[in-house]
Amino acid sequence: MSYTLAQQDCIVPVTATVAVTQGQLVKVAGATLSVCTGTTTRPFGVVLEDAEIGATASIAVPGPIVFLEAHAAIAVGDTLLPAAAGRVVTGTTTLKVMGMALEAAIAQGDLIKCVLYPQLP
Repeated sequence: MSYTLAQQDCIVPVTATVAVTQGQLVKVAGATLSVCTGTTTRPFGVVLEDAEIGATASIAVPGPIVFLEAHAAIAVGDTLLPAAAGRVVTGTTTLKVMGMALEAAIAQGDLIKCVLYPQLP
């Protein structure tokens, strides 16, 4: 089975759970969008236009949007790490972070939409 993405331009529509303004860095936890508050927060992306609570906010993300195969259950907003057989699994380490889940995985083998993070040497 083959999956294709209609949106290849690294812009993700997200329902604003807080009012956001153009240029703000935001993070996602589950279905909650919030403004980054410090240097220890990993940004999900940057707001491209103002959005009130409940409106759709366009978020530019730091890497391409791809499908990855889950090794186990994964929630929206989880940080993704490499796992066995070329799959991804959720984790909290800062080493080898692959990206963030944009969709949930119920079980091993599910293909989920994810944002890839640029890898630094």
